[in-house]
Amino acid sequence: AWLYGNEKGIGKSLSNQFKKGEIKRSDLFLTSKLWCSFHKFERVRQQCLITINDLQCQYLDLFLIHWPFAFLDQDPEKNEECQSNVDDKLDFIVTWKAMELLVDEGLVKSIGLSNFNEEQIERIIQICKYKPVVNQVEIHPYCPQIQLEIFCKKHQILLEAYAPLDQEDFNKIHNDIQIIFRYHQLQERRHAKEYPFKHWKDFVP
Repeated sequence: AWLYGNEKGIGKSLSNQFKKGEIKRSDLFLTSKLWCSFHKFERVRQQCLITINDLQCQYLDLFLIHWPFAFLDQDPEKNEECQSNVDDKLDFIVTWKAMELLVDEGLVKSIGLSNFNEEQIERIIQICKYKPVVNQVEIHPYCPQIQLEIFCKKHQILLEAYAPLDQEDFNKIHNDIQIIFRYHQLQERRHAKEYPFKHWKDFVP
């Protein structure tokens, strides 16, 4: 994702492997995310092109809206304050329409969401030309997202899990769960890692 600041480094590595013939573009499935500072209609394409250029690829296989809210239209690289200045007047429906144009243009193969709830996804489904193929959200034993799973299955949207070990320090896992695991001679971390395997086939470690 643009926010993580790692796309240029990834692009250099990919470029070297392309030149050596070690991999082809068709061997890869490249995903990135649209950051909140680029939600305005005209800014969506701008960030997509930045990402494609940084990754040194011709297109993205999947492009996600990182969060369902926008930041004010400021340069995020020059103004750190814009990371917390929410633009409550900009509707993510406008952003989605711009995302669909990226598909039409061939810049991305498919589009999806991240951190969206059922109501927000429903709003997009009602107006979309291309339905979201993925919704990537935090899922772990303390945040199972059962209702969201049911909703996404109903609409044939893949629910992709991230943070299977929770975002917090795993050593702070609830005492009751530790006691249960010890009683059954289980390892907390191993079973937490297995959680997304048992519930979803697609997750980001």
